[in-house]
Amino acid sequence: HRPSARIFTKGHISMKRRLPLVALVALALAVPSFALAAVATKSAADVAVAPAAIALTIKSAAQHGKRDAKGVWHDAFLPASFSVRAGAKVTVKVTNYDAEIHTFTASGLKVSAVIAAAKGTKPVVTTFSFTAPTKQGAYTWFCAVPCDPWAMTHLGYMKGHVTVA
Repeated sequence: HRPSARIFTKGHISMKRRLPLVALVALALAVPSFALAAVATKSAADVAVAPAAIALTIKSAAQHGKRDAKGVWHDAFLPASFSVRAGAKVTVKVTNYDAEIHTFTASGLKVSAVIAAAKGTKPVVTTFSFTAPTKQGAYTWFCAVPCDPWAMTHLGYMKGHVTVA
């Protein structure tokens, strides 16, 4: 028995018209899911290999680097702490407004970068890179060049953390 060629049979769509409609609905539902899966897969892969870019600024006490709890200005890296992905290649760009050189030293990260001093009122940009450890945790860094004695011993100033997550 051949299905009716009529569009409606007692309020129902005939078999001849139902199959293409069902196929179109299934395709419409499948394509967005497939496209989203492809995008999600691509994004996850891109994130896994994308390098991290960190921007830091150094200002002296005279340039109002950062205030302590008593309101006294100190030399500071801004921000002094940041997070990176485990195993990621990290590029750090430091803009130094201070007329003194500084360092970003972190033995746990295998980094010892010298940050060039500003030239008069012109800041100098220094860029360095490292590969974050695969072990998650907080890695302490510090400025190894004597500058502001108080700031050198306090987190958030000339000392900070790189959190590897």
